[in-house]
Amino acid sequence: KLIVEAVADLNSYSDGLLDWVLSKSNLIEDGVWPVRHLVRVFCNKTAATGSHVRALNLCRKLFGRVNALDVKVFRKQRTGLLNGLATMCNKIGADAPPIMLLFLDSKFSKTIEQRARVIRIAADLNMEFLGESLTDLARCLLAYMPLGAGLGGTRRSVLDDLMQHEVTQYKFELRSTSLIQTSSVFRLLQTVFKPAANDNN
Repeated sequence: KLIVEAVADLNSYSDGLLDWVLSKSNLIEDGVWPVRHLVRVFCNKTAATGSHVRALNLCRKLFGRVNALDVKVFRKQRTGLLNGLATMCNKIGADAPPIMLLFLDSKFSKTIEQRARVIRIAADLNMEFLGESLTDLARCLLAYMPLGAGLGGTRRSVLDDLMQHEVTQYKFELRSTSLIQTSSVFRLLQTVFKPAANDNN
């Protein structure tokens, strides 16, 4: 841990260092590697001079960190992670949505809180879902949660639980405003699916 902090404090960078960090399953996702170094050094260097493959891997690791962190730790690191993801998503373009969609799968996200967190980050990034990625998003949202994993232990779709999660989270705000005004998740879903619904009418 002390060595990691020392490397971060020195703003150290090399392609070899980044490749080594990316090769370790826990350094980024589990919050070991300091977020300040991830964003200020790894993300910015990769965006400026790095390969597309490194950018893809770094983006996936950052989404993994968003998904895996304890809620309190995530809140502290949210701004840094969002900045890093914005840099990586700009670098990889249309390859970003498929990476984000991985973390809606039950293999990575065991709870509705994790899924809501990932979608909220996607909304804050103004991520666009077109073509195949739109179809995949719909498939992820309409899939059923593992039996017993839904709110109340009932078998529900991810979308059902996601909407209930947002209503519960913003229940006090909803006394005076609408869900679309308070929930970035709901705004993203409306933005994504409204054109598709119009096309079917």
